[in-house]
Amino acid sequence: MGKGMSCKDKKRNEGVSEILGELLLLAVVVLMATVFANYASSYIPPLKNVPQARIVGYTNGSNYTLTIQFGESLPLHDLCIAVTYNYSSNPKTLYFTYSHTSGNVAVFTAGSKEAWLFLRPGYYNESWSFGEKLNIPREGNCTLIEVLCDNSLISRLHFPEG
Repeated sequence: MGKGMSCKDKKRNEGVSEILGELLLLAVVVLMATVFANYASSYIPPLKNVPQARIVGYTNGSNYTLTIQFGESLPLHDLCIAVTYNYSSNPKTLYFTYSHTSGNVAVFTAGSKEAWLFLRPGYYNESWSFGEKLNIPREGNCTLIEVLCDNSLISRLHFPEG
């Protein structure tokens, strides 16, 4: 042993350096985990901001009528109404998409078929809002209507056959 240093002092110094070594090792591991987590999260796609709305529907003579009961407005250009008709156990789905607006009526088409969204007069903002009624023609037995906005499901309504 060197002059002026006892065995006790040497052990105390060795213990301090082991603790510092462990703390440095822990800091490096935490830093590496943070860098990896940041790198990995850059590959996760951002979530879509999909509007939320509660849509109710009923049969009205020769139409199915849908209305937003509460929730956000749905942009007309991003809207698709998928209507599945059941023709004698042979289902057929029509996809109604926004075509144009005439007066206070937004027209949705699926081939030669049309659906009409009655907008509030003087309140046209290129979206389907609370209280506005969408009429879809009845044809055969409709079993399902799905409202999609930007390819994300907003609402699914089942109608009994008959």
